[in-house]
Amino acid sequence: MMSKKLSKTGWLARSLISAAFVMSCLQPASAADAFPRQSMRMLVPYAPGGAVDSLARLLSQKMSESFHQTIVVENAPGAAGVLAVNALMRSPSDGHTLLLADSQFIIAPMLLKTPPYDPVKDLAPVGLAGTVPLFFLVKNDKPWKNLQQMIDYAKANPGKPLTYGTAGVGSVHHLSMEAFKAASNLNLVHVPYKGSGQSVQGILAGDIDILVASPTSVQAHIEAGTLRQLAVTSGTRSPFAPNVPSIAETYGGYDYSTGIGLLAPAATPLALRERISAALNAVLKLPDVSQRLTKVNQIIISGAGPTEYAEIIKTDSARFATAVKQAGISVDN
Repeated sequence: MMSKKLSKTGWLARSLISAAFVMSCLQPASAADAFPRQSMRMLVPYAPGGAVDSLARLLSQKMSESFHQTIVVENAPGAAGVLAVNALMRSPSDGHTLLLADSQFIIAPMLLKTPPYDPVKDLAPVGLAGTVPLFFLVKNDKPWKNLQQMIDYAKANPGKPLTYGTAGVGSVHHLSMEAFKAASNLNLVHVPYKGSGQSVQGILAGDIDILVASPTSVQAHIEAGTLRQLAVTSGTRSPFAPNVPSIAETYGGYDYSTGIGLLAPAATPLALRERISAALNAVLKLPDVSQRLTKVNQIIISGAGPTEYAEIIKTDSARFATAVKQAGISVDN
């Protein structure tokens, strides 16, 4: 009788184990394993045709092939990128909606009395595609052959302020020069334009002394010899202009490149973001993609994942916050 009871107990235990195994096999896969389940969106905070939009269309095409799902680029320009960030924050945290943005998403809330979001707390980093250093440039008829000569001139003529043009108030271009102004204690006056195109025309017309611009917007004029590069805003020299000194060589610790990266809604799981980041990095390593980014857009490819990108955002937030304070910028909501 006792042996019969043990037999029944053993049978019951084996049945329970088998049932548990079957149920585990029937459990749905994790969010990362099942991703993507549908088409995806890649938000861009600018109108079609710009550098970020161009990169978004390239990445969306290549990542669509990797994920075997369509990735639709949606332009959401306005309010210095705030509209696109708000659209991302309203989206489900399932990885199917992403934002490709430059460093302006970090700066935008700092310019408002009532910040609409916190770039560190309210967004989830996915991956940093790369960084773009800016250049300080002058027209070729200026006597300054390098940054030090320009500094020497400005210090020798304190009553004659030098004017500098940028893509607009509160842009990375603006803040990079304000940080330089604070470090050098030079008399510099900001002339904001509505976009990089207008600022380039401004220096070509002789309306400003110095221009702060991204390499792609001025490359043709550099090659034609009409504009001269004095310095690059990255912490080290740009691999695309190795003969142009970095401002950090004169003022240590200076670094005002702009980063371009993918972001997701705040609650998006890390495992899911890591999977998307892996797909992004695989695309960045494709020869046709890397060649286009470096040769055409002069982007220094990064490939930083979610954790590393999060630290970069924290560092950049502190750096830009200091520059905003130095510039005394404030815009009413």
